[in-house]
Amino acid sequence: MALGPLTRSTDMLSGLLIQGDLHSLRVSETRGQLEAELAAEAVDVIVCEVSGDASEHLNLPVRLLRLYALNRLAKVPAVIWLSDLPAQTLDAQASELRDAGVGVEVASLVDKHSLAGALGRLATRRPARPGGAACPPARFTEDKLRQSVESGQEFRIVLQPQYDLTTGRMVGAEALARWRHGGFGEIPPSEFLPALRRLGRKCALFDFVLARVHEVLHTLLRANAALPVSINASAATLAIPGLLYRLDAGARREGIPAELLKIELTEDVDIDDIQRIASDLEWMRARGFGISMDDFGTGTSTLERLTRLPFSEFKIDRSFVQRMHTEPAARAVVITALDLGRRLGMRVVAEGIERSEHIYLLRELGCHVGQGYELCRPLEVSDFIAKVLNEASAQPLPRNGEQYRVA
Repeated sequence: MALGPLTRSTDMLSGLLIQGDLHSLRVSETRGQLEAELAAEAVDVIVCEVSGDASEHLNLPVRLLRLYALNRLAKVPAVIWLSDLPAQTLDAQASELRDAGVGVEVASLVDKHSLAGALGRLATRRPARPGGAACPPARFTEDKLRQSVESGQEFRIVLQPQYDLTTGRMVGAEALARWRHGGFGEIPPSEFLPALRRLGRKCALFDFVLARVHEVLHTLLRANAALPVSINASAATLAIPGLLYRLDAGARREGIPAELLKIELTEDVDIDDIQRIASDLEWMRARGFGISMDDFGTGTSTLERLTRLPFSEFKIDRSFVQRMHTEPAARAVVITALDLGRRLGMRVVAEGIERSEHIYLLRELGCHVGQGYELCRPLEVSDFIAKVLNEASAQPLPRNGEQYRVA
């Protein structure tokens, strides 16, 4: 297959690499030949075509991760899919692959400005370790993971802001755990969280994240600029004896108002005793804590949880948000979720906002709060605090037809 004139201009591609602080790029036309070349020489970025009659490179990111796990690659390069398909068609898959630890972006097959934008996004999203990539599970031992989370030496939190989609003001944030392994760089949560669950150490991670959030809120409270921060927890974590009482006592001891802390219940495990969880969460709500449901629409018992547990908000899963422009069924789920929120008196947050058109449509549908890379990527603690302090008078988001600038 021919990739066309866009990728034949070496000077143009070299210039784009320099702009993105990247160093080497390979244009792929045949996957087998590409793998042989990568084994001999590492590269930062692979550009390949994905279209209606050329789809073999859809599986390339997964293949690269497997080769890395087998020690046949020194690192996992990022991938740019050049496509003549609507960008939204590939967005959800690209997002899932980014969560798995490999940088994937989508660009137009014929628009050099689109390719430049994709390289720019790679520069901001790629792992902090130069040329780093996701570590397959075999790259770290469970003993190392246990030591790291209990000591907290290699773990940290980042915070992703949530915005009012009408006013453009930051209204909250989600705290996310990150692990920077001393030997292998950033390891994605999709790999270390299941391992922590197997080890029974999710409580240790929860305590670590909570302590860091306390520190952030202390700083913001002193500046009279505090806003709510949510912390992820599974039902199994919340069921640990004494955890919720420690949470309440710790907030009072630290002088942090309960309304500034929100528990985001994940759907990664089933709830064995929903009545007990409901009682515990009611106890928390009575003390002022917010309770949020994560990933609405993806679990097998979403509606049961929504109607039986005392949530103050729920979050529409990113998969529906990113497909709502192209798939009527996904848009119907978003509309239904927003209607449910109004009827149940719950705030609804849209996750995975990665394009300006997502913002425009969500506003038209009546969604008031969202988070995602188009609004602001997850920030290191110092950057987050600086951003909160600098946004005392945030500018409103653009209306349809106006240029939107990523935070």
